[in-house]
Amino acid sequence: MTPDEVFRFGDYDLCVQSRELRRSDELVELEPRVFDLLTFLLRNRERVVSKDELLDTLWPGTIVAETSLARCVMKARRAVGDDADGQHTIKTVHGRGYRFIADLADNADPDSAVMGSERKTRRAWPLRLAAGTLVFAGLLGVFLTWQDAPRTDGTVPRVAVLPVANETGDARLDWVSFGLMDILAGELRQQTGLRVAASSDVVAILNRRNAAGDVTESVPAQLLEQLGATHVIRTTLERPGQLYRLEAQIVAEDGIATDIELLGSEPLALVTELRRVIDTRVAGARRSIEVARVISDDVFVNEAYARGQDQLLRGNVDEAHTLLKAAVDQESDNYWARHALATATLNQGDAERAAEMLSDLVEEARSKGLALEEATSLFVLGNTYLRRQVHDRAEELYREALLGFEALELHYEQGKVLNNLAIIVGGRRDLMEERAVLERSAQAFKAAGLESTPGAVLGGLGNNALDRGQLDDAQQYFEAALVSLREQGAKDQQAVALFSLSRVAEYRGDFAAARSLALQSRDLSQEIGQRYGESASLRRVGLAAHAEGDLDGAETAYREAIALGREIGALTSVAATLADLAEVERMRGRYDEALELLDESSAMAHESNDRVGISWTTILRGRVALDQGHTDRALEAVETILTRADAESPIRLAETHFLRGRALAAAGEPDEAAAALETAYEYAVQTGNRVTPAKIATAQGRLSLAEARADLALAYLGIARDAAPELYEVLALAGAIAAEDGNLDLAAELLGQARQRAGGLWTDGDEALRQTLRADAPTNRSPPAPGTE
Repeated sequence: MTPDEVFRFGDYDLCVQSRELRRSDELVELEPRVFDLLTFLLRNRERVVSKDELLDTLWPGTIVAETSLARCVMKARRAVGDDADGQHTIKTVHGRGYRFIADLADNADPDSAVMGSERKTRRAWPLRLAAGTLVFAGLLGVFLTWQDAPRTDGTVPRVAVLPVANETGDARLDWVSFGLMDILAGELRQQTGLRVAASSDVVAILNRRNAAGDVTESVPAQLLEQLGATHVIRTTLERPGQLYRLEAQIVAEDGIATDIELLGSEPLALVTELRRVIDTRVAGARRSIEVARVISDDVFVNEAYARGQDQLLRGNVDEAHTLLKAAVDQESDNYWARHALATATLNQGDAERAAEMLSDLVEEARSKGLALEEATSLFVLGNTYLRRQVHDRAEELYREALLGFEALELHYEQGKVLNNLAIIVGGRRDLMEERAVLERSAQAFKAAGLESTPGAVLGGLGNNALDRGQLDDAQQYFEAALVSLREQGAKDQQAVALFSLSRVAEYRGDFAAARSLALQSRDLSQEIGQRYGESASLRRVGLAAHAEGDLDGAETAYREAIALGREIGALTSVAATLADLAEVERMRGRYDEALELLDESSAMAHESNDRVGISWTTILRGRVALDQGHTDRALEAVETILTRADAESPIRLAETHFLRGRALAAAGEPDEAAAALETAYEYAVQTGNRVTPAKIATAQGRLSLAEARADLALAYLGIARDAAPELYEVLALAGAIAAEDGNLDLAAELLGQARQRAGGLWTDGDEALRQTLRADAPTNRSPPAPGTE
């Protein structure tokens, strides 16, 4: 190298000794490695320099990904005036490398020393998702065949973007399927006036047919209807030679198609250009739109983001998180990369960390006046609090997000927010408002162009019907939701529908079906990594097992749910499950253990201001006290709850008066006990839960028998049988009535059936009666000795 080695090209001077690049005497800031790249290409300008040689020269002895070289080249091009539409200085020679092609001034030093030699092993993309490095380059051609006309009816079109079919023959480019689809959908949503169907909804519907790759063959009319779309866009990526070809077709609701063909050296740039063409054609736009840079002008960030979104849509949350973190690490101020990373973090189960990330994004969007970004991040931030069951804060955030989406006239997004808001409203038992919010959600989705009500809204309506005691309506809603969600392939929502159907089965008294459905919900949640759903389903498995009398199975499920709930921070769910476990210990007679669990549950419920949990632990303390013979303590627990009865639901009021009736009966006050049980029954029938009214009716029957009112006991038995004939309590009451009538054989048989069905729920008193009847029944007596008759 000579002391005064200087290269002059165009308006630029590059001085090797001073390591400076100047343009018209103004210094151009360059990173050291970018300067080295330019120098090496200049010194070897008579030939194409391979990527391997550049990697060895710029990163000697270091293992790096080829994307690092792509970023370095991009920065060098930017420094010397090249851009995505023109390579006047540094040219990409596809399949070979790069070459410096600008003309040098006559006094340029021709020294072309070569540095580096041995090739090093490269580090692949995270999780073996490597693909050939894609670098910025200009589009070379656009070929269109127009067959339709812009809309003139004043309505805003709604576009559904289908997955990109990878026909390049390179499996390493499979990420373009969902990755480029989501990039295009995002470009259309942010840069145009079009409404765009959510990528997750498109993928869900296509999963139903298990044919994401078949959609390029035909676009059935029902697909347009289910997405509420006016146009469906399907694309194919090919690579017939050195260039990529993106073939696209815009299919309108009348079946008329518009064909588009784009050629270029960079798929992401092709997608950006396709967005511009679609906007102009579908929306009838007549404005000059600057070609967007996807989410960044850094090729590495764009590709990592596209790959991450692809994995997120495929349900591979951990892989998505790795890729999106790589994008954020490269460009820490990129809003949408950080938003996607926060969403992936939430789906991984770290709601607290996701909330921190999203709070920063909301503040940033507000400070910059970015309305769409603010509303979107507010919605997902609300989801982080909903996951942790901090409902008051979640509601505040949802209502803020709703105002933002209403101002932007984004109906689909309004529908999603309203659906989640209904969950919170329903949780505080405001059933009329919940129904109204769900109806608003359905109307918003309809305004967005959806022909049918989404499965998630149907599920909400089912929960509302269930809470209002309309079991048949609830089951119909949940079954319709499950069918819809299975067609869409929305496995997370399928798990919720199965969970809800488990509740219906439990309310009907079909505990085996309830357990089976809860297990299906748990398995599906495990399959997709939905840890909150898994925890909730485990608790429901425990509840069903408990109702069946399988206390060991219930304990196992409860403890798994508690461990998982603690891990993911679902404290309200943990508190409820601790109370459930306490009930198992009470049934086993382990009262100290039960009270310890209730202490912990109550403390957590008070900490989170969970009024439901506080009341439930109070009821269970009363049950423990009653079992221990402390009727006064049981009645104190009842009075504690009844002082705030206006805040209680019918099911808790039913359980409270039920406890009061049992305590008064134990205290020798049968008339007051009968009145309390009658009140409990009236509340129970309001819930639609057939099990609780049946249990209360059997208690009334037992009380009547104790008062020698067999006729009244028989009437209560009929009520219980009408509600839930399969309950062991019903069989036990029938056996007691048969014994009172002197039919000891039938009594022993019925009590034997009740014992088998009750499992661990069978009490010592029940067993004492059964053993007495077995001893007294004629078929169990020893035959008389000969000659004694």
